[in-house]
Amino acid sequence: MTRVEKLLSAIGLGVFAAILLLAFSAYVNPAMLIDFANFRLCS
Repeated sequence: MTRVEKLLSAIGLGVFAAILLLAFSAYVNPAMLIDFANFRLCS
């Protein structure tokens, strides 16, 4: 595995972890997700 492949896989893993964390926090506290959607859609 080359250095570029390692870097790309690390970035991909970081993005996946961030999406997973956001999804879990929205599951735990759905009001935050609703407020964010209202802010994005209504502004």
